Amino acid sequence: MNVTITPSIIRCPGVLRDRATITNRLGCERVHVDIALGFGYPVILTLDSFGIQERNWFQSSIDMHVFSFVKSYDVPNLPLREGDRLIAHCFPGERNLFLPALRRVASDHGAYFGICVDLSTSIVDAEEIAQQCDLLMVLSIPIGGSGLPLDLRAIPFLAKAREDIASKINCAIGIDGGVTEWSFGTLCAYVDVMVVGGLLFGAPDIEQRWKDLLEISARITKIENGGVS
Repeated sequence: MNVTITPSIIRCPGVLRDRATITNRLGCERVHVDIALGFGYPVILTLDSFGIQERNWFQSSIDMHVFSFVKSYDVPNLPLREGDRLIAHCFPGERNLFLPALRRVASDHGAYFGICVDLSTSIVDAEEIAQQCDLLMVLSIPIGGSGLPLDLRAIPFLAKAREDIASKINCAIGIDGGVTEWSFGTLCAYVDVMVVGGLLFGAPDIEQRWKDLLEISARITKIENGGVS
């Protein structure tokens, strides 16, 4: 198991282009962008502020985490490229209506498809959801709660997901929200994808922090693989 660390791109004046420059310089494999359909929270981008031009600023593949805040299920033309991943986050009552449309959009663009759940989701339901996608993303903080610490319920949830889901289904496990210095190493043992925001961009030396995260991730992965890199 190798952990893909995906820097989170948030909606703040002047931040989007700067973070594209930084992640390009770091050589990030993927970055994570939250996009709201309909109305959004202040830290979540909308399609008005993240279109094709903004997508082209990034050299890496992008995980587009799409939040549904609309009652119409006509999915707009997201600026996806082949190799990107569309991660659907919609409320339980919307899943049967919203997920098929987003899955078709991902397929039409040659993109991967993920689904995000929160910690109120049972492992049984999470396993059923995981059968519909290639990434089960776990949101450990409330929507719009950028900067909040990790909900400690996330660690046993991820451990159970690793044991009961990833061992049986070809679906990666991810964590989004609240990842800090103290939790990063522990989470590396349970996830394939880790979204980091302030942990990376809030560091005094971003490039050194990135190197440190890659080193920690590689070390944990080696231990999990029985000492084999």
